[in-house]
Amino acid sequence: MQETWNKFAYDLCEAQQKNWEEDEYHSLIENQLQLLGWAKYKHEICHKPSIPIGNNNRIIPDILVRDEDEELFVIEVKRPVHQLTERERQQLESYVRQLKLKVGVYIGEHIEIFYDLPESRNAVSVLKIPLEIDNKRGAKFVELFSKGKFSKESIVAFCEERIQEMQRQENLNKIREALIADAQQQITESLKPFLKEKYGDTFSEDDIEKMLSSIVFSAALKEQSQQVTSSIPFTPSSTIDTQQAENNSPRTYYYFNGKWYCANGFVLAFVKEYARQHPEASFSIMESIFRPELQGSTGVIRTMDYIRAKNYKGRRFFMENENILYDCHNIPYAVSTQWSRNNLPAVIALAKSLGFDTSPKEDGQAQVSQSPQSTKPEG
Repeated sequence: MQETWNKFAYDLCEAQQKNWEEDEYHSLIENQLQLLGWAKYKHEICHKPSIPIGNNNRIIPDILVRDEDEELFVIEVKRPVHQLTERERQQLESYVRQLKLKVGVYIGEHIEIFYDLPESRNAVSVLKIPLEIDNKRGAKFVELFSKGKFSKESIVAFCEERIQEMQRQENLNKIREALIADAQQQITESLKPFLKEKYGDTFSEDDIEKMLSSIVFSAALKEQSQQVTSSIPFTPSSTIDTQQAENNSPRTYYYFNGKWYCANGFVLAFVKEYARQHPEASFSIMESIFRPELQGSTGVIRTMDYIRAKNYKGRRFFMENENILYDCHNIPYAVSTQWSRNNLPAVIALAKSLGFDTSPKEDGQAQVSQSPQSTKPEG
């Protein structure tokens, strides 16, 4: 299965690197489906079929896979550098429901499987697979969607199992977040009976409680515990205008993941890469890594609901479709554009503590990435 996935994903990775247009990518996906045993000449891979719904309506999914005139699953296709939007998710969901199917597949910047959970208001994302060689989730995709092994029953069983697993993980995340948020009380209360049992003969209960009250306990995610911040000054403020700072001194570029970016492009690339490597992370987990105070007034990342509620004007966040991120629950969020030499050192320290290679260079020393990630903020 892993070898088949590698063959399936290799050309998609190439298309992503070369930023293919949607039509080219669409044709490539249809060809790659033949690696899973589906045949074009048997009309098992249907290109944008026009399917009548009721007396006067039709739907035209991007790809419909069928076997002996039985519809099996639909695929929604977008460009390989696209970011899935809520509207596109709803479009795929409507195809699944109108065709009375159980699953729909999205293929764009990643592959994502959606399950139409009975009695659920919305289809549920049960598996997100990055486009990369040797990905274990990719091997599972091949197992589920290869013609020789395809079974609606087995896919439903997998989706139900994934939902239970996701619910368990969500509950664990909530417990972890509660522990982090209230570490002082949680740790203190847990230590009291232990200390009383061990030292009760030597010290009174009041002595032990006073001793505990003199200690400040805190908790953080394992990744955060390795941060090195004491040697790098950090000013939690974004009041210095980025454009003005650039006009008064040589512009500095930052190396990340093999490319050079200006300040805000560096942060965007960093958050995107971390999110790609941690597809199971909720927004609250992401925000515990990219803490608001690292940026200052606007925060490093904010949900789209928060941004709308604050009625932020101008270009305070990367709001382009391709730069909107989604957590494991499909909650959309955006990255702040407000970065300068004042508030960037702490983010660089965070990147280094998480194992990323980064270093600054001034004008003329680096060839800057021309991707959307290096977009310059407008004031």
